[in-house]
Amino acid sequence: MLADWRRHKSVIAMATVIALSEAKLGARPIDERLAADLRVTPTPDRDQLALALIREIHAAIEAPVLTANRNRSFDAGDFVERNHFLDLVQKLSRAGAREDVFDALIARIGPAIKCLSERVNALARDHLQAIVRRDLSFVPQPCLALNPTMVWALAPDLQNHADRATILVRRRQALELYGALHLVLREPAITDIIDAGAPLIPALTSRLGISVAHLRRLHHARALSQSLTAHRDCAAAIGELKAHAIPIAEWPEGKGWETTPWTAAHDSALIRPDYIDGSTEVRDALTAFRQDILQPVAAERAKQLKVDSLSPIGRFLHSFAVPVELSGSNERQCFLSGVANALLGSRQARSFREAVTQWHRRAACAAALRHEQAANRPGWPPCCKPWRSADGRFEIVPLASAQDLVDEGNALSHCVGGYYDACRSGSTQILSLREAGERAATIELVVNDCNRSLHIEVGQFKARCNGRPERRHFDALRLFIADLKRGSHSIDQAALIRHRREMRQSGDYVWHRGPLPMSHAERAWPLYRALVPRGAPQSLREWIEETGLGESIDPMLRAIAGHIEGTRDESL
Repeated sequence: MLADWRRHKSVIAMATVIALSEAKLGARPIDERLAADLRVTPTPDRDQLALALIREIHAAIEAPVLTANRNRSFDAGDFVERNHFLDLVQKLSRAGAREDVFDALIARIGPAIKCLSERVNALARDHLQAIVRRDLSFVPQPCLALNPTMVWALAPDLQNHADRATILVRRRQALELYGALHLVLREPAITDIIDAGAPLIPALTSRLGISVAHLRRLHHARALSQSLTAHRDCAAAIGELKAHAIPIAEWPEGKGWETTPWTAAHDSALIRPDYIDGSTEVRDALTAFRQDILQPVAAERAKQLKVDSLSPIGRFLHSFAVPVELSGSNERQCFLSGVANALLGSRQARSFREAVTQWHRRAACAAALRHEQAANRPGWPPCCKPWRSADGRFEIVPLASAQDLVDEGNALSHCVGGYYDACRSGSTQILSLREAGERAATIELVVNDCNRSLHIEVGQFKARCNGRPERRHFDALRLFIADLKRGSHSIDQAALIRHRREMRQSGDYVWHRGPLPMSHAERAWPLYRALVPRGAPQSLREWIEETGLGESIDPMLRAIAGHIEGTRDESL
């Protein structure tokens, strides 16, 4: 039946694809150019449709060398579809073609499309690798795409330029020496200097704002192959080194740039990243410090300065990231210096990490206070009223808030703050046993459902530093439990059941999205004195004044506010 449609353009296109899939195809680079010499045997000298497809094949082979990130493979099926394949199918269908006709059509053209497509894509990969080996002395992984740095190094836009060979040598030399700055090298102004053979060092030091001695630290920091394939360069790391005022003796050097944590630094880093160096403990401590202390302090300073809470200010208060135009400003350097002085002092990385380990013993308490401040339903119902022994010597007081847990943990030097989540859910009650008004031990009551009532049993019972309580304290606990069982000291089962049901059904909603208030920072401050340098004042506000932290925040806030106004004026 297809014989009746042999003059249809789609049938001719399919015949062309089939013929070329069986032809001999070869391609090789032309001299010093990026073009490919494509040879097809036999050559269809007069077949216009075949010549059009050959031109497409030729372009597909050369395309990966001429443009960056072109990762679209050649598909001969596109050629068939563009030549009215759907029209042919519709006409065959209307003419009453049986299903076996379409099966035969697909069986004939499908393998040809696959064969031709694979052969052309293989030629494109081979051509790309041949060009890169020839012009860059580098063997890339087999692919159908070059990244922007490799395209820059090949200079396809200059392939007809008389000086292209010289320019390629200059660009390669620049990459071999300063490949760690490959993104900077690709900037038009720097590229012009490289191509002209003008002195590069003054241009780079001026562009980066560093000295020749600093630039020398980047000599041969990356091999040519790394420079050609890397996605990032070290320019951002240099900006962060400058912002944190790191002396040149502590800058990475040579191959050290490949492993330094400075290459992963960003504009919201509160402390120098080599103090963090991938440590999850340090990151957790910094996150908590930012939320509990630094954000409330900065938010209060913003109010005192009457700075509008526009988006860049809000972003700064949230993550301490600054507008890119201010990332290298004196104000940001002042801010980072103030944070370093307040949080690190003169300590080296090892000493600071030891302080982080000490602080982590109180991390659960800090998290409990933070959650309590953010929740719209703080605390939980106590299981009963305070109990007192008959002689008045002992008292057992239920704890019903995060602050209660923190105060108990501070007084007895244990980690009861870690029970906050269990208390919030209603599965645990924590009570404080006191003797003559002094905290003596902490009681855990485990709460479980039992039909339509609750079953409560004693869990842990700990004294100071998680030690074993005295015998008299055990006696007081037994008296308390006996009164609960007799009902002479009643448990508020209705309140506990209602709270547990609400927590299961609706969860623990959080409403506070902005910086926490200074009142929260002042409550949390005692938990952070282990993190900051020794000898920090007992008062948060004294610490802020003594370290100059507030005075370092103010210029940054003013600079961001001024940047907002300047941007607004430009838009007008």
